[in-house]
Amino acid sequence: IIRFPIYTILFKILPEKIWYSRTSFFYNVFPDIALFIASKNNIELNKKIVSVIKKSLNRNNSHANFTVPTIKCVYVLRMLGEHDQAKRSLNWIKERINKNGSVGYFSSEDVYETLLASLALVILGENVADVIKWLDSEMVGPGYPFISGSYVPDYDDTPLALIIKKLTNNLDEKAYDSLNFLLKSQRSDGGWPTYAYYTWKLDICLKILALFINALGFFFIKSRRMGYGPLMSVRTRRIYRSFVDMTARTLIALSYFKEEKRVRKAIAKGCKYLLRQYSDGKFQDVKALSSIGPPLRWVDSDFYETTLACVALLKNGYKTAEVDSAIKWMISQKIDAPEDAAYVLWALIEGNYPKELADRIVDIIISKQLPDGSWKPHVGISTSERESGRYMIGGEKIITVLDPIHSQAVPLYA
Repeated sequence: IIRFPIYTILFKILPEKIWYSRTSFFYNVFPDIALFIASKNNIELNKKIVSVIKKSLNRNNSHANFTVPTIKCVYVLRMLGEHDQAKRSLNWIKERINKNGSVGYFSSEDVYETLLASLALVILGENVADVIKWLDSEMVGPGYPFISGSYVPDYDDTPLALIIKKLTNNLDEKAYDSLNFLLKSQRSDGGWPTYAYYTWKLDICLKILALFINALGFFFIKSRRMGYGPLMSVRTRRIYRSFVDMTARTLIALSYFKEEKRVRKAIAKGCKYLLRQYSDGKFQDVKALSSIGPPLRWVDSDFYETTLACVALLKNGYKTAEVDSAIKWMISQKIDAPEDAAYVLWALIEGNYPKELADRIVDIIISKQLPDGSWKPHVGISTSERESGRYMIGGEKIITVLDPIHSQAVPLYA
């Protein structure tokens, strides 16, 4: 397949923007394509490859703020003699090296963390007008997720930004672009993916192209196992499939717009997707992803997906037997991580469960707070700033609030 010219042909005929735009499906696969087609013998092709790589790199010289695609870009740049840019990107990679010698997968998500912290501040009554102005300047397309030049625009950002704009009465044209984006991005199974630009139309096109490549391989190279290559392999990447957490986040945002019929229709479809993911007290992606391998989890916690699913269902009026069962399961577990406790508390508040259940969770959160007012993450990959925001948000409700008289965190109930 490396010798086969299909990827070279695609790269030649498609404009550069198709390959470097953050809103393009081809953005994520470009580093793989560049490895396939880079050659010291084709000067014009190499010029276009170098141009696309430079335009696809973020301001911190990474590709999508992920280590592996950045390494691929560095390899191609060095092979094509672009040593200065390769060195700058290599320096970014070196910064990802951990103390134990391993290399981090990606670095901080500044937009996402800003959104979480801002949401906490909004709930506490603070003015975040400057933050909203900054976020608007970082949009990469109509309604599309935000990016500040340091990471790939994934799906986490838009629902959070939409909630902040709703709560601060800033529902401008851009906000409704975001709402339209969320509705159009819903998959046929009712869920929402990490990256929303993998549509059913694109899936059909890739299938046809895959058959075309294999047919040519059989007739010209006498091989039935051409391999789909990077473009085809994307079809099975789990980040393009529906996720419990991404679906739940979106449904939480949509709950603020239930007066619209089209929104209610999307909510009903999304809630049905979540309920299908319930099993033995938990909401997980195991069923949806069993056909393509073990579930991909962004957070290594048994509580994370389950609590978000419960919150999403409860905020949209689905206080079902599955939700009650999930709440009972969570309460019966030993909760050590403060971020797990925060999510469980959020679900308890949304469902108006007995106050005594919530008090125990509040005590866990308070006991884990650090002297500087933040919380240290105990689960998954995150930062102290991101976690601090999580403990203070709960839809439009405050989970904990600082009591200026007693200088301690106290639970707040309506």
